[in-house]
Amino acid sequence: MKIRKELLNADKIFQEASSNLSFSKVNPINEPYVRRRFLSNKVKNPELKYEPPIKGLLDLRRKVSSINIDEKNALDTLMIEKQHDIIRKIDLLNSIGCFDFTERSVKLYGTPDKRLVNKAYDILNEKVKKTKPVKISSKESVKFIKNNIKSFGLKYKVLKKDLVTSCLIHTDKKEFLLKKHHRYSKKFLNRLVVHEIGTHTFRYENGALQKLNIFKNGLSNYLETEEGLAAYNEERFGLLTKTNFRNYAGRVISVHTAQENGFYKTFRELKRYFQKKTAFQLTLRSKRGIANTEFAGGYTKDLVYLKGYFQVKNFIKKGGKLKDLYYGKINCNDLKYIKKIKLKKPELLPDKFDLFEFDDEPKSK
Repeated sequence: MKIRKELLNADKIFQEASSNLSFSKVNPINEPYVRRRFLSNKVKNPELKYEPPIKGLLDLRRKVSSINIDEKNALDTLMIEKQHDIIRKIDLLNSIGCFDFTERSVKLYGTPDKRLVNKAYDILNEKVKKTKPVKISSKESVKFIKNNIKSFGLKYKVLKKDLVTSCLIHTDKKEFLLKKHHRYSKKFLNRLVVHEIGTHTFRYENGALQKLNIFKNGLSNYLETEEGLAAYNEERFGLLTKTNFRNYAGRVISVHTAQENGFYKTFRELKRYFQKKTAFQLTLRSKRGIANTEFAGGYTKDLVYLKGYFQVKNFIKKGGKLKDLYYGKINCNDLKYIKKIKLKKPELLPDKFDLFEFDDEPKSK
């Protein structure tokens, strides 16, 4: 595939922009304090505080905006959409804690429609049988992940570190991080392999085979398909549990409710379906980005998980091929353009994994 110089130059700027956009800035720095105060009934609509904005965002926006791409073919269209996507992301990050954050978030991620909200409520109304999975040692966990990574010819380091989350993958650094001193269940490790390696890592590595960085960093709106595909893959291998599926549904309801209500009213709605701590966490996720949570609005990103799941299911139902979603980090809707571009075929596909055998939690239907 021959690529014009102007597109190669634009791709370099997009790469620079992507490496400088940190969405962890959306997470409030006073979360532990807010959690204690709220769960002890000392505050209903907590004030959220954030780190200072990323330096140089406006300069970066001007640099990206100044790119002029003549729309001559399908690749040009994808590049222009990526340009607009980066600008929307910069605007969102630059508005954290400000009055226009919600508007910026809606422009980037949208809001859940009535059909998705109804589906989410249907999922939440299903009963879940609680189980207590058996957990294995940290040493066994590392060995399991290493063996799976090695089986696909990936040269990633598997490291144990002090993490806030249970695991973390740095595809750009070729690192798979597990939480130090943490014991994982076999089911959870299987999910890590299928979700993190078989979806996120595979799409990144296949995208890295292409001549443009946008295919490994993500085309415009790739996240919806990315997370939906991860959930779909879990389901294919019998790993999408009702607990996880309900969590995706809870995120949709949280986003939907938060758009018209403050923190406490959103929490009360979620408390109908979840334990107090889980309801709090779901509420906090959807109210991120704003300072005074007494007001309506917040971060709408969390709708992509369930929305993406149904998007991928519908894509497959209509005869779409799973392998076509592995050219890189793309959206299902990009395929009409990608089929007109001569890209390298995906080398990594989620056909088979070396998984633990287990039977400890009901799976979603």
